[in-house]
Amino acid sequence: MLFATISATLLLSGAVGTLGGPCELATRTEVLSLLGSAPVAVPPDQIGEETAPYCLWSSEGRRVEAKVTVWSANELPVLNLSDAESYFSKLREEYPTETVRYVEGLGERAFEAEFVASAAMRASGTLVVLKTGRVAVFEFVNIVPAEAQVFAANVTSRL
Repeated sequence: MLFATISATLLLSGAVGTLGGPCELATRTEVLSLLGSAPVAVPPDQIGEETAPYCLWSSEGRRVEAKVTVWSANELPVLNLSDAESYFSKLREEYPTETVRYVEGLGERAFEAEFVASAAMRASGTLVVLKTGRVAVFEFVNIVPAEAQVFAANVTSRL
């Protein structure tokens, strides 16, 4: 029930695929596994503004977080971009080369950037996936990197 409430609360604009939005792209089990605990609601004034539909899952105190923003043809004109491939390339250019690692098996193309592991073998960073005319941008905080990739693979499989 709590998960459904959080999902409904965090579900913002637009439809993603045939689902209701980015919050419906992950299962409760996937979110629990990634966070290591039940997600809690984050006050809207702490999330920031987003142009594209997104969902934020967070642990208590925001110690562990995962956010996915899905950009489609509906949102890209706001960025003066004509297609998802252009946005994917633009995002790739924003990161220093030494912080980028291309990832196989996620969508048409994918890369992770600025994943820096802590002493606890957790990391924060970004994973960007191009798939079916959309760009999914995952932002992770204090996540086990391998679990971040599994989570992203599961979510993008539903785009």
